[in-house]
Amino acid sequence: MNLVTLEEMKQHLRILHEFDDATIQIYLDSAEQHIKNFLGNDWIKTTEAPAPIKSAILLLGADLYQNRTMQADQALNNNRAFDLLLGPYITKQVH
Repeated sequence: MNLVTLEEMKQHLRILHEFDDATIQIYLDSAEQHIKNFLGNDWIKTTEAPAPIKSAILLLGADLYQNRTMQADQALNNNRAFDLLLGPYITKQVH
């Protein structure tokens, strides 16, 4: 089960049509899995999440959708909002 639904993602992207639903779902699934991996094992099986985690999923999913090509010609920067939203929820242990 997704923490963010396809409809929530489409609303965030301001998309009304259904032409890109499959593509948006792939990016949404990828964003959610990345964030669960980033946060650690405690979040892997989570089916509900607080607003900051949902916001981070929307942020990353939108970035994947809007920047579908390789970014080799662009400088890649960390998204501070992403870090601020997820920082308090990280449960990974550093060895």
